[in-house]
Amino acid sequence: MTSHVALSVSIGVLGGIAAALCLGPLSGIVLIWAVFITWACFFATGGDGKALQNTIVCSILGAVLAWIALLIILGIPLDRLLTLPIWAGIVIGATVYVMCRLAQI
Repeated sequence: MTSHVALSVSIGVLGGIAAALCLGPLSGIVLIWAVFITWACFFATGGDGKALQNTIVCSILGAVLAWIALLIILGIPLDRLLTLPIWAGIVIGATVYVMCRLAQI
């Protein structure tokens, strides 16, 4: 068995276990899509200790920025000037810009 096949099998098994946990006993607490996105980020950044550190920090930062964007969208009603989808798009676009700038730090 090649290392790529072994890695694929182990990730597949872990993904199945994660899905069973997220859709079973952890339902409503842990979201399966968040687990898979975090895993993808971890492996995309190298899959080592430094990648784990970066993934944790960036995932927390992304969640905080998403929360701030939601507070801005709901807290500043611009219904008379813009529709909600356009306002949300502007706020999320600005938030993503900030996130990308922070990624350089």
